[in-house]
Amino acid sequence: MKTAVLAVVLSTLVAGAATGQARPAVESRRERGQADKPPPLAQVAEAYAQFLRAHRLEQNNDLNGAIAAYQRAMELDPSSADVPAELAALYLRQDRVQEATTTAELALKIAPANREANRVLGVVYAARVENSSAARGDENREANIAKAIKHFEIVLDRPVGETDPNVRATLARLYLRAKSYEKAIQLLTDLVNHEPGWQDGPVLLAQAFTAAGRPKEAILWLEQKAPDDPRLLPMLAEYYERDHRWKDAATTLGAA
Repeated sequence: MKTAVLAVVLSTLVAGAATGQARPAVESRRERGQADKPPPLAQVAEAYAQFLRAHRLEQNNDLNGAIAAYQRAMELDPSSADVPAELAALYLRQDRVQEATTTAELALKIAPANREANRVLGVVYAARVENSSAARGDENREANIAKAIKHFEIVLDRPVGETDPNVRATLARLYLRAKSYEKAIQLLTDLVNHEPGWQDGPVLLAQAFTAAGRPKEAILWLEQKAPDDPRLLPMLAEYYERDHRWKDAATTLGAA
């Protein structure tokens, strides 16, 4: 997993939504707890039918038909946040970023805690951070980091099933950029343990320990993991050098 420019961020983070199961379009009204007068029951039922139809059409690669079905469902049941949230995710999978952003924001006006809408906006703002990372003096970069973190934290605070590891990995990177090192350490420790194939994870976790002023813990962690993962040996040797443990560094480099 490597966070990269907009296209890469979008392709990695939107993939999980393509296999999601349809959720009732009326769920968000209960979630909000608002007293809005709901549309007639028959109209809600038709909205849900259009919602399911949109999923089927997308699975059959009829994207225009799916978009039209979602839009019809929104007209029939404007009080449901799930419908615009799913439409926003579809737009995101098509790299129609502006439409995804506008539609996700519409969903959050109805239900601020809607998980899918927050995920979409988290992806969008995280991608903007990556696009601005190479541009010096981008005054919006810090604001985009804060927005991406806010949206992803809502996603993780309200998990449905297994949380997408790409979301957690991107949030960990954002924590490092925001200098929220303790949060990064907590998230990365869990993520590295559950995703042993993620090559960037150990590097990021060691960086987080060091940035938090805890280099000794970085060494201890690497010492525990390196015997089972030889890829970590050069990194452990580097940390030994930083700690002026020259003999340990030489021995570790020899083992590597």
